Amino acid sequence: MILQRTFISCVLLIYSTCHFCQVCVSSQTAELCGVRPKWAEQSSDKRITGGHEAKPGSWPWMTSIFVTGLGEYFKCGAALISDHWVITAAHCTIANIGPIVAAASKYPEMLKVRVGEHNLDQPEGTEEDLNVKKVVLHPKWDIGVENTPNGKQIYSKHDIALIELSSPVNFTSNVKSMCLDNGQLFKAGTMCYIAGWGTKKVKGPATRILHEAALPLVSHEQCNGPKSYSGVIGGNLICAGYKQGGVDTCEGDSGGPLMCQGDGKRWFLTGVASFGHIGCGVPYKYGVYTRVVNHLQWISQVTGMDLPQPQVDYVPLIT
Repeated sequence: MILQRTFISCVLLIYSTCHFCQVCVSSQTAELCGVRPKWAEQSSDKRITGGHEAKPGSWPWMTSIFVTGLGEYFKCGAALISDHWVITAAHCTIANIGPIVAAASKYPEMLKVRVGEHNLDQPEGTEEDLNVKKVVLHPKWDIGVENTPNGKQIYSKHDIALIELSSPVNFTSNVKSMCLDNGQLFKAGTMCYIAGWGTKKVKGPATRILHEAALPLVSHEQCNGPKSYSGVIGGNLICAGYKQGGVDTCEGDSGGPLMCQGDGKRWFLTGVASFGHIGCGVPYKYGVYTRVVNHLQWISQVTGMDLPQPQVDYVPLIT
């Protein structure tokens, strides 16, 4: 659920040299990506301080990833970015199949993608299951532990993966794609949303029903503070959350989108949930997301999509 944090969660902040830039991909038109139902916009509560159940169909690009093989189980969240491509965290593509740890980049058939999902345990007639054709990890993905003045700190770099579907998604009122942000200027303090099926606390049961929460973007300076991550948050990451904690991603929310609304009321994929502190909603330990704007060139190369590229590699999130 939205107070969960899995092994890695990623936040990305977006910067820009243009006033309003957006990227819509594949067979989508610019008029369709990032648009929520009107009733969902009207019902969104930007004052929430914790996660609550989302209304069915309110985030139509939310995607769930399942591991198949010896049984089937929910693994991570993801975001639909076109009729053939899904974006998630790289660490979400490594999974246990019985006693074996397998990589979906080598065995794509071990994953299944579901769009139009709300309740993981109850068919609602809006879902569509799709097989996976290919999984591509970012070539510089890295996980490690760094020594900081405040002790050891886990980190993840370029924790992002693209999943190609075996057949195209059928777009409906409950299934749409997100816009990819390549320059929207979201400053620290901007209220964005996270959503997922993860747990409410570490080692707790998954919610099984899609939850959402609003939370502010956090500057790199604040996220790298001595009470937070002590300098391990680089330009390819972005942070979000409250210094008092309480609102966060948690176990099972990894790979899900950090969603920010642009000037034109469309929603942009700003970050991919990657990592955080051991625990969820801990004070000063913000959620960390992979910064999508810094990976647009790679996304374009893998998918073949013609994506406008930002003119600079890194601009820190400022207040």
